[in-house]
Amino acid sequence: MGKVRGMLRRLLAAPRGTDPILRGIRHGSRAFCGPEELYIDLTNRCTLRCISCWHRSPLLRPDEVLPHWDGAHELPFERVRALIDEAASMGVRKIIYSGGGDPLLHRDIVRILEHTSARGLEVLLMTNLTAATGEMVRRIAGGMLSQLCVNLWAGSPAVYAATHPGATEETFAKVVDLMRLFAGARHAPAEPELIIAYVISALNYEDIGNAVRLAAEIGVNNIWWQTTDVESANLRGLLLTGEQIQAVVRTMEETRKEHAPVLGEHQGNIVIFDDVLSKLRNSRAAEGIYHSDVIDTIPCYIGWAACRVLANGNVVPCCKADRNPLGNIFEERFSRIWFSRRYDGFRERALRLPKSDRYFARIACARICDNWCLNTSIHRRYAGYLNDPAARRGPGRRAG
Repeated sequence: MGKVRGMLRRLLAAPRGTDPILRGIRHGSRAFCGPEELYIDLTNRCTLRCISCWHRSPLLRPDEVLPHWDGAHELPFERVRALIDEAASMGVRKIIYSGGGDPLLHRDIVRILEHTSARGLEVLLMTNLTAATGEMVRRIAGGMLSQLCVNLWAGSPAVYAATHPGATEETFAKVVDLMRLFAGARHAPAEPELIIAYVISALNYEDIGNAVRLAAEIGVNNIWWQTTDVESANLRGLLLTGEQIQAVVRTMEETRKEHAPVLGEHQGNIVIFDDVLSKLRNSRAAEGIYHSDVIDTIPCYIGWAACRVLANGNVVPCCKADRNPLGNIFEERFSRIWFSRRYDGFRERALRLPKSDRYFARIACARICDNWCLNTSIHRRYAGYLNDPAARRGPGRRAG
C-alpha cells in the first residue's frame, strides 16, 4: 500500500480544477456530482438459468440465493423515470441496464429506453435477447441505445445449450438471427455498438475460436471476455484448471494473430484479450481469484465513478457490493443517498484502505473486481492530471 499512499499524496497536492470527480477524490470522501455510470437493475425476472449465474444457476441450492435476487423484485416505471431524471440532473453520463434479470422482461422497457435517450444519456443495454422480437430489435437499433451487449457465452449451438441449461440449440439460432438483424438495422457499423459478453468456464473455453468467427461474421464490434466468478462451492466445477488456463492463453494468442489482420474497421476489439488475460495470469486464477495480485496497486475511485441500483431499490456502491446497501430509492431519493455521510464513508475507505480490510469482506474485491476496467481508466485519467499541465485544466463534466 506504500505505492498507493504515494499516489494519493501526489493527487491531493495537484492543482484544483473544475472537474467535479477529481475535486471529490481530492477531498477524499465527498462527491460534487453524480457517478459517471449508473447501473440500474430493472427486474430480477429472467428467461434463462445460465450455468454460472450467482442466483439462477441450477447448481445452486435454494438457500444460497439471497433475498434481494428474488424474481419478484422489479422497479416500477414511475420510479425509474424519476431516477433517470435525477441522474441526468446530477451529471451522470451513462445508464447501464443489466442486473439480476433480463431488462427486456420489464413491461415498460421501451418507454424506459426512450426516456433515457431523450434525457441525453448514453445507454448500454445488457440482455440475453431471448425475449426480444424482430420489431423490438429494429426499434432499439434505430437510436435508443449507445451499446447493446448480448450475453451469449458460446460460439456454437451445442455449447450454448450446455452453458444455458433448459435452453436449446434453437434458442441459440434465434439469438444469433436477432443479432444479425440488429447489426443490419443500425445506421452505421458501430452505432449503436454491438457487443457479446462471453463468460469463460470449463464448459466453453474450447469454443472461443468459434465465438470470434461468429462475431466477425455477424458484424459484432466487441467481445467482453470475462472469467467465471464463483460465489458458491457448488459452482467450483466451472473453474478452469491450470492446464485449461494455459490452453485458453494459447488459444487467445493464436486467435489474435489469425483474425486481427483481417477484421473490419470497427471489429478490432473482438480480439483484444488483455483484460481477461491479466486475470488468467493472476497467481491464484486456478482458485477463481483473479485480482489478488493487483487490487491494491492503485486506489479505488469507484465511489465517485459508478453506482448500482438493484431491482429491490437498494443502492450499492459497486457491482460486487450487493450485500452492502447504502440506502434504498423507495425510502429516499437517490441523490440523498449518493451525497450522504454513509456513502462518504464508503468512498473514504475504498480510496484509502487495503481491500483485505474486513470492511470489504462481503465484497471480496481481490477475488474479482467487476469495475476494475473503469477504475483503471479513472486512474489513468488523473495520473495525467499530475504530470501534464494541459491535462490539469481538465475536460469539465456536466454537474447539473
